[in-house]
Amino acid sequence: MEQLLSGIASWDGGCVTAATVLSFNYTSPSIPSVWRSEATFKFINIHGKLNGDIIFGADGTNCMDDPGAARFFKTFRIIRSGRPGGGEPIAFGAPLKEEPRETVVIKVFGHSLAKADYAYFQAIFDIVDIYTGPVELVFFYKSYCETAREELLLNISRLLDSYGASMDNRDHGKNLMHRLILEGRLSVVELP
Repeated sequence: MEQLLSGIASWDGGCVTAATVLSFNYTSPSIPSVWRSEATFKFINIHGKLNGDIIFGADGTNCMDDPGAARFFKTFRIIRSGRPGGGEPIAFGAPLKEEPRETVVIKVFGHSLAKADYAYFQAIFDIVDIYTGPVELVFFYKSYCETAREELLLNISRLLDSYGASMDNRDHGKNLMHRLILEGRLSVVELP
């Protein structure tokens, strides 16, 4: 896993100065040694770890106002656990005087991009202003079968289409994927 994370972090040959890994599984992989000594590198198991406090639940995006059901939603359980990112931001918008960091690349690997997690992507895309901001989206995959790339492309299309439908300007939402492609901000990369 250390080799995989290092490869994803530096896939474009650039120097990585900060990274936040938002993991949706329950494992605690070996973190690249260079990251362990840097405060600007974080690994967050958003749904807990195998050795404790695993968070199961449904996506409550459209039902959070139902008090009887709220406790069964992942969002409620994460905030109840007291550890959604350890109180630290996970994504950064345009740099501000008091917070000079900015998210410039979002790299995704091993995520199904299923509807149940769209709320995470929507929140992150909103924070970084995916439509007008400089953020690049890179989706990595392993070719475990002949259709792996095609399946990922369809899932990316569904994710971006769903996010586009949530945008205030519907026309921007309809052409989000086109814009990302034209600006060189959407990549799909096969890992060795």
